[in-house]
Amino acid sequence: MMVDLRNTNARLTMREFLASGRRYASNPIAFASFASGLRFGPGILLDERWRLPGNASSRFAFFRVLMHEILPPNYDVRHLETLGGRFALSLKPVGDYTVIALNRRVVTLSGLPRDEKTGAAIADVTMRPDAFLALCNELIADLSEKTLKALGKSG
Repeated sequence: MMVDLRNTNARLTMREFLASGRRYASNPIAFASFASGLRFGPGILLDERWRLPGNASSRFAFFRVLMHEILPPNYDVRHLETLGGRFALSLKPVGDYTVIALNRRVVTLSGLPRDEKTGAAIADVTMRPDAFLALCNELIADLSEKTLKALGKSG
């Protein structure tokens, strides 16, 4: 499957992502472990920030908003603590993000942590932004489907 930032409707399941090996990410297993800490409920579907385009003309606003505003309140801090309290994600050329557990809350910082000796940036996962976007699309589509089914059963 070809995924690119021009096709903002592309979808990629976590199973497909993991099966792809290192095609989309430097460490797909580590990313899947991180992603398992997401705790999105149906209310997130109404968030207007999902409508931001994820392309270069918007200066990659979708990624910034997702990582800095949407992810922190919807991520399980206890899960992040089991991962060591920090997860560093590089989405070149979109941006680098470090998600940390701080005072029992999740906070996203811009940039990557640095090795104390060499000063080199350290990323737990380096990932293609198009794959990240496609995984987000699948996550939202799956949540939408589950929400519609639940509404159909209750209505």
